Amino acid sequence: MWSPPLDWRYVVSRMRPDLREEYTARCEAWHAAHPPAPAPPPKPPPPESTVNVELFNKAFKKYGAVIPIPELYKIGYTKEQVAKVIARRKWYKDNDKKLQDYIEKHWPGGKTKKRKVIKAVNKRMPGGIENV
Repeated sequence: MWSPPLDWRYVVSRMRPDLREEYTARCEAWHAAHPPAPAPPPKPPPPESTVNVELFNKAFKKYGAVIPIPELYKIGYTKEQVAKVIARRKWYKDNDKKLQDYIEKHWPGGKTKKRKVIKAVNKRMPGGIENV
């Protein structure tokens, strides 16, 4: 499949005069047969968040990562967001054993041998400072 180069007008300006017309006609015919694709429509802006950040930070400091469900409603979570939080918590609770096994398989811990600690020895030069 032939297609003209991106800078075909520049190429035509540098061509021999006897080839210019034929090459120009071929490039213009190709561009007529292959119009550019229309630009995709812009994405809609994300919806405004209803979550109060200050209340969320206070609840996070008080409860940690697992904020109680009534507190989530007070913070400003919608019903869909709360349902998503509940589903995620349920999934993690159901798959806890598999996740722990995976972590232990890839990053084993607690099975290390105790190594003997080598103590530093303070050696002195024989004869003291006189040998310097």
